[in-house]
This record gives sequence, structure tokens and C-alpha cells, in this order.
Amino acid sequence: MLKSWLARNAIFKAKYTKWAFLALLAIVSFISLLPLTRKYTIVLNSSTKEVHNTWTGEELLDTLDAERKRIQSALVNFTFPTESSTRSIKELLLEEGGAQHMTIIISYWRSGSTFLGDILNSHPATVYFYEPFKSYRAQQIRSPPHSEEAYQLLTQLLNSNYSDTEAYLEFEKNRNSFVKQKNIPLHRVCKHKGAKCFEPHFLSQFMKLYPFMVMKITRLRLSLIEPFLISLRYNLRVILLVRDPRGIMTSRSHHAWCNKDPDCAQPLHTCSDMIADYATAIRFSEMFPKRFMVLRYEELAFEPLKKTRELFRFMGLKLHRSVLKFLLTHTKFKAGGAFGTFRNSTATALAWRTTSPERILNIQSQCEIAIRLWGYRFIRNFMDLQNFSPLKPNFTVAKHFRLDAEEGVNCKI
Repeated sequence: MLKSWLARNAIFKAKYTKWAFLALLAIVSFISLLPLTRKYTIVLNSSTKEVHNTWTGEELLDTLDAERKRIQSALVNFTFPTESSTRSIKELLLEEGGAQHMTIIISYWRSGSTFLGDILNSHPATVYFYEPFKSYRAQQIRSPPHSEEAYQLLTQLLNSNYSDTEAYLEFEKNRNSFVKQKNIPLHRVCKHKGAKCFEPHFLSQFMKLYPFMVMKITRLRLSLIEPFLISLRYNLRVILLVRDPRGIMTSRSHHAWCNKDPDCAQPLHTCSDMIADYATAIRFSEMFPKRFMVLRYEELAFEPLKKTRELFRFMGLKLHRSVLKFLLTHTKFKAGGAFGTFRNSTATALAWRTTSPERILNIQSQCEIAIRLWGYRFIRNFMDLQNFSPLKPNFTVAKHFRLDAEEGVNCKI
């Protein structure tokens, strides 16, 4: 078509024909290569729609302001305990120069951490980080280089600075809907916003709106949290959630993803981590008595209301009515699958007793020290297993402990 047009126009038959033609091609090529930095066009059902791939200034301000008002509404009549040094929500707002109230749960796969995380997440005006190291799959982070990577990411998340978190955000974009829904505020705001909600500029501002932050981690060992507890920059509390290794390993055996790595599949790996965490827990209990707490999952499952009251007292918060509502609706019956928390919590904690004696004996043989360190009873008689209670009463983390009264063995960590 272009050649026919040229043939019909004498001007292009002159000596400048070739140069004019090349100039035209250059212009067309330049236009086709222009980057679509602000918006692009898609055709859907024969209609044209404009889809912005970034926030406009007005849209961002409106979104943040709407969320700010929602938070204020959720905290109407909110008060702190009389013994708390915090007197106003403003003291906890990063965007106001305050120190966000942070709680990190350190635990193990299949140890009730989702249940505990959901309890804390039911508190109003809370933003929840569910497994920020999920990209490590079934591997544990214990030492460099992964521990250094974890430190960098945690630092950025705790400071609400997303300027250098490309790998983390890219992984988060592709996580399943169950995980995304755990961060209730972000899921609500971003349900129809797509990739815009993973822009560092937006997240850095959005996360600073919230006075309370909860983070659940099962891939990072306890000792690696120490720099954040030492730092005066963070208003941080750490909860170490442990569970009977027999319950942990029995629950994991039902999940194919766990069998791909020895960190998850082998009792010895997990129980070695539990022993190391016990030694760290001794130090933390002495160094940070008001900011570090140990909780056994079975205690929470057997007495959810009592233990939740203790948890919020440790956190320096009152037990809010929204938390009570969560407990009433999530500890009576089972629903929601293996990762859901609508369940009979006591039955779930002791479900491992129905497994074979051979499996239990195998776990016990590899985890005897961890079982005893964390205050669990050792099974010797399988005749009345369904009435067996694994918890030793009055458990505390201590430097000196007695493995078994009848064995007369004393140990020191």
C-alpha cells in the first residue's frame, strides 16, 4: 500500500524519496517503542477500558484517608490498662512518629501458630504478617546467608520501608488467596486494586496507619530475633509457641509438602531446633522478662480464654470484645480444613494420640530431650493412651531441670 501511494505522488520520485521514506519509518518506530509508564489499554468484550498500573496522587490520598477513618472508628472507646505506660493510640502510630505495638510469634510448622496468630489478629486495628519467609518453603533459617537475608527483610517490614523488597513483594503477589486474606486490612482495600497494592510507595504509607502489628513466623529460629529485642527502636514483644513434638510430627505426616525437606519431615531436625530454642528462651527470659513469653500450644487449646487473657496482659492490652467473639466462635467445633481455626481446640491438640504406637515410639526416641525440656510427659504405657495427658503442670523455663524424678538425672543448659 505504501509503495502504491509513493508511485502516485511525484514528490517522492525526486532525489529525496529514499530519505523521506527512512524518516517516516524512524518516526513510526519511535512511536511504537514509547514506554507505557502510566496506563495501557485492553479490549474486553468489544469495549475499551483504561487500567492504571500505578496510583494517582488523589486516589492514594483518598485510600489512605478512608483507611485512617476506618481505624479510628474501630478504636472508639478504646482504652489501655491502667498499668500501661501508653496513654493514647497516637503514641503507636508510625506516621505520627510513634512506636508501633509489635508482636512476633516464633513457632514450628503444625504447632498451632495459625490459631494463635488469628487470636491476636482479631484485635481491632491490627495488621498481620502471615509467614513472611514462606518463600523458603520447607526449610529452616538458622545461619548465614539466609539469616542475613531474613534480618534485612525483617528490618524493612518492622520499619514499614518497602523500598528494597522487590523479591518479597513479587512472591507475595503470587501467594494463594488464603494467605492474602490473613492480612485483613490489605485484602479489603486491595481486593479490586490488583498489582497497585504491591507498590513499595503505597505499602510504606499504608502499614504506618496501624497501631498494632502481629507477625507469625515458623521458618526462623528464636535466636535470630535477638537484635530486634535489643534495639530500643522497636516496641516489640516476642512469643515462642511450642507444641509436643509428637503432635507436631503426627500433624505434619498428613501434608505432602512437608515430606520434601528433612527440616520438616525428620523429627530429629525439629527437636534439635526445639532444644536450641529452649537454650535461647532461658537467655531471653532473663534479658527481656517483660517482652518475651513462652506458651505451650496445649495450654492454649485446653484453656483458650484463660491463656488469651494472659497473652494480652503480657502484651499490655485489654482483652477486646472482638477477641472474645473470635474465641467463642473458633474453639467449639471443627471446620475450615487443616489450616483453618474453626475447631474443637482440645481435640485438635490431642489428635496425635490416635496414631500408631510405633510412630509415637519413633518420635519419642528421637525427641526425648526436647519432650522433657518443654514439660511433656513420656509415654510408657499404651494401654490407656486416650486418657493420657501430655502436659506436666507448673512448667517454667529454667537453667537447671530434672529430666525424670525416677531416673534421678539432673541437667544444665
